[in-house]
Amino acid sequence: MLAKGLFQGTVSFDVRMRTSAEVLEGNTVKLTVEVDESDIAEAEAQTLNRLAREVQLPGFRPGHVPKRIIQSRLGAKGIRDEVLRDKLSDYYAEAVEAEDLDVIVPPQLDITSGEEGGPVVFTATVEVRPEVSVPGYAGLEVTVPSPIATDADIEEQIDRMRDQFASLAEVDRPAADGDLVTLDIHGTRDGEPAEGLTADDLVYQVGTGGIVDGTDEHLVGVKVCDTFEIGAEDAPVGPAHLEIAV
Repeated sequence: MLAKGLFQGTVSFDVRMRTSAEVLEGNTVKLTVEVDESDIAEAEAQTLNRLAREVQLPGFRPGHVPKRIIQSRLGAKGIRDEVLRDKLSDYYAEAVEAEDLDVIVPPQLDITSGEEGGPVVFTATVEVRPEVSVPGYAGLEVTVPSPIATDADIEEQIDRMRDQFASLAEVDRPAADGDLVTLDIHGTRDGEPAEGLTADDLVYQVGTGGIVDGTDEHLVGVKVCDTFEIGAEDAPVGPAHLEIAV
């Protein structure tokens, strides 16, 4: 008998059976399962009890059909067929657990003996989850940053938060490194305005080196309304002259 389908269930009794597994190609395993005749007889008794509760026959109250009547009507082969329909999925599930298989598809079942009497032997061909082997990873090392913050880390984070939430306020003192100043820059080259070297109301942080060489040194110590001139030898397109007003 050949059966295909998804079998689910929990074995509710201690089944005495023998199992073996043969590995085939394509991540497929062939299970061979033999269930003792004594366990089949116990399963037949359970099946008869169930049928006696469920079968309805003329002249008998529901649930009170004598077992001998059911046995005579079904015969030994009919009762064995009922047992196999009821219990085969349980036998299969216990065999999978016994062989520690990780099945991923429904099995193909084939009963090879025991359909009419004696021990039941069946095979289950089923695909299992493939084992993936990744060579070469054993020597890999991963360095995880320490979760403990150092004093420098804490100070850096505090400074970052200060910058993020800081507000600007005018001060009545000379400019120092880190201060923000507002500049008017007018650049000339050979007495003519130099393109790209002129800006009004440019907000600039002293000490960042964002204009031309020497600018930051001149800005340290200046006050509002101060002006100074500087040569921009490294200016784009050639040397130029800058006049800077604070």
